[in-house]
Amino acid sequence: MCAATGGGAIDGPSYFLAPTLLVDVPEGAEVAREEIFGPVVTVETSPSTSCTIHHTRCPS
Repeated sequence: MCAATGGGAIDGPSYFLAPTLLVDVPEGAEVAREEIFGPVVTVETSPSTSCTIHHTRCPS
C-alpha cells in the first residue's frame, strides 16, 4: 500500500492532511474497513467482476 498523492500536512497552523489517495490497499486492511477522519480514498483491486460484486454485497 502506498500514497499515490497527498498524505502530507497542509501548510499553515493546523493538523489537517492534504487529500490522499492510497493505492494497492490489501483486502481487509484496516484503512479500508474503518472510518478515517480526513480526506482519504482507498483503491482496492479484485481478481474478477464476480469477486467485486460479492464483496460489494457481503463486505467482510
